[in-house]
Amino acid sequence: MYKDYTIKAKISSGVVLENKLSQLNSRFLGIDIQTDTYFEVDRGKLKLREGTIENLITHYERTHDGGAEKTNVYRYDLNPTADEIEILKTTHRQIGVIKKERKIYFVDPIDRRNDHCLPADVVYARQAAGLR
Repeated sequence: MYKDYTIKAKISSGVVLENKLSQLNSRFLGIDIQTDTYFEVDRGKLKLREGTIENLITHYERTHDGGAEKTNVYRYDLNPTADEIEILKTTHRQIGVIKKERKIYFVDPIDRRNDHCLPADVVYARQAAGLR
């Protein structure tokens, strides 16, 4: 198990942030078109991410720690095989799907991820992700 911290912010224009990242000499990895499928678990979130850059199965739990979210990661399998994905889908009930576009930047050693959910997915995405 590993732990990290996540800070989320809502911005009105990604252009300002992208300009600032450029000034900081960030490395732009690219635009990842992602489909996140969430599955029912007793604790935390179990997610299959299928993207053009990132592909993974992860099981994690977030708790609030001041202004940040502390993330405890129980499973993190990069580039899962078709068999691993099939096992996940047959052993866990699907509870939601989110489709989004993610721009990935790195300012060593921290990565910045700017997400844009497709409009029809926003409300469902918030519900599937356990957000208010």
